[in-house]
Amino acid sequence: MAKLLIAGSVMLLACSGDTPNAMCTASSGYGAASIVSNGSAYAFTATQIAEDESTGLIDSNQGFAGNINADATPDMFEIDLYEGFGTFMGSGGYITTGTFTLAGPDLSFQNCGLCVQLYTDLGSDGSPTDLYFATGGTVTLTSVGTPTGSDVSTGTLAGTVSNVAFAHWDGSNDAAVGDCSSKIDSLQFSASLTPLGADGSGAVRRRMLAHRRP
Repeated sequence: MAKLLIAGSVMLLACSGDTPNAMCTASSGYGAASIVSNGSAYAFTATQIAEDESTGLIDSNQGFAGNINADATPDMFEIDLYEGFGTFMGSGGYITTGTFTLAGPDLSFQNCGLCVQLYTDLGSDGSPTDLYFATGGTVTLTSVGTPTGSDVSTGTLAGTVSNVAFAHWDGSNDAAVGDCSSKIDSLQFSASLTPLGADGSGAVRRRMLAHRRP
C-alpha cells in the first residue's frame, strides 16, 4: 500500500529521494503555532471518490490544511481523516469527535486514519520540499463533517493538536529519514468543509493524500 501526495494535477511519491544529511527544512519547534494563511477544510466529491477508487486509490474523507508561517516558501500543517483506518477502525469505521493519542497505525504514513503532517518550503506551485510526519502527540477533534452520501462530508472540521512531534519522513518507504525533527506545542484549526472538484481543484486548491490498495 503506497500513499501518494497529490498537488493539484501533479502526483509524486512524497520525499522519496531525500538524503540523510540534507539541511532541515522545518523549524526545530513551532511552539504555540497558528494558521497564518490559506487555512481551509476539504472533502472529496462522490465523482472524485469513484474515479480514484477505480484506479486503486482511497481518498481521505475530509481534511484541513493551512500555512503556519509567512515565509516566502511557507510550511504547511495538514491533518487528513480516513474512515476505517487507524484510530477510526472501530465504531463502524466512522470519523468521530474526541481526544486521540497518536499511536499504532496513525504513526504510519501508509496506514494512518488520523494523519498529521507538515509540508515544508512550499514552492509557487504548491509543491513541498519535504514531508515531516507525526511520531507522537495528541489530537482533539471538536467538530467533524457529516457524511452526505458516497463519503462526501459537509459541516465544519475543527480541533486542536498538542505536543505533536514530527520526523523528516520518507513517504515511499514509510520511515523516518533520521536527520531532522520538529514539534508543534499547540495549534487550533477550524474551517467549513468545501467539496473538491474531480481535478483536485475547487473553491480551495489543496493538497490531498490517498491510500493505494494492495
